[in-house]
Amino acid sequence: RLMKFIDRMDYAYAVADLAICRSGALTCSELMITGTPSILIPSPNVAEDHQTRNAESMVEAGAARMLPESKMNTQLYEVWEELWEDEKELARISASALQHGSPDAASIIADDVLKLSGRYTA
Repeated sequence: RLMKFIDRMDYAYAVADLAICRSGALTCSELMITGTPSILIPSPNVAEDHQTRNAESMVEAGAARMLPESKMNTQLYEVWEELWEDEKELARISASALQHGSPDAASIIADDVLKLSGRYTA
């Protein structure tokens, strides 16, 4: 289902078999935590091309596929169809995303900040 905007991403991830989306940091984090297989299309209009690096990181981990926006009109259907028809590959991508996701990342970062500040007491 193609949608312009989604209010409840938790519901969307819960029912998604495959997401086609940009590769901003929060989106990538959500995909990894939920184990949602994805085709990432980095925006070419962002600072220092960080979305491409985000997508490349997930691709290297086996947790997503990437398609440059410049090839979207000519190759998106083929990439989608290849994944859609391969349930084993979708499951493999999902498992890799879950394996590489860090649901406790916020706590780890907060602990490190507190340690560096000298205020860590635990």
